[in-house]
Amino acid sequence: MASSFDGDPVRFLREGARGLDLELSRGEADVLLRFCDEVMFWNRIINITSFRSLHDILVHMFLDSLASAPLLATLPCHEGADLGTGGGFPGIPLAVVRRDMRITLIESSNKKADFLVKLTRLLSLDHVRVVEERAGSLHASTAEDLYEVVFSRACAPLSLLISLAFPLLREGGRLLAWKGPALSRELRDAGETLLIYRGEVEKLHSYSLPGTGARSILVVKKCGSPPGRVPGKPSKKRNSPHHV
Repeated sequence: MASSFDGDPVRFLREGARGLDLELSRGEADVLLRFCDEVMFWNRIINITSFRSLHDILVHMFLDSLASAPLLATLPCHEGADLGTGGGFPGIPLAVVRRDMRITLIESSNKKADFLVKLTRLLSLDHVRVVEERAGSLHASTAEDLYEVVFSRACAPLSLLISLAFPLLREGGRLLAWKGPALSRELRDAGETLLIYRGEVEKLHSYSLPGTGARSILVVKKCGSPPGRVPGKPSKKRNSPHHV
């Protein structure tokens, strides 16, 4: 995907998004760049990302997150959760372009959760809430409280992601997992977990970013619930705009 960084980050973001089949408005790009300013400032304090330059953060954090937006447009997803969101990726970039979608950001770090609460207020993201909790400790609830989609850029093996995400998904819901070159091995290793959690690999969404090779987002569908499990949304939430 061709997109040049010529000192105009708005143009760079919009051209990069267009290369991902996403039309980003000037207003959306402005909000994303305000978010980027906060990331670059707070990165020195809470280590949001190892990337330091504006170009690298825009490519590897923002555009990489937005790569899932065209994919989400093909799915029923009015409510989703970002598992292990860290500094808000991919959840906040997606929230900027999907104002119709209620998004929960799940993060175990107190400092990062505080940052996310401040950020959602700053950016007026009233459809986003923050939950400070470890993924493996999320509380069970009722079937009506489950999400239609869970997405995660967290660097965790697919088998582990399935075991953490599927208890939060409705039957028929999807896990979107950002994956790298080890995907084939992870799929082999996750075979038994897919059977236990009644998951089915539905699609592999491939894309590229400026100056990078091919990348992919794996879509895994939840076809049913394992016997004896009553999963649900996390109940512990921070003082953020969106309450359920």
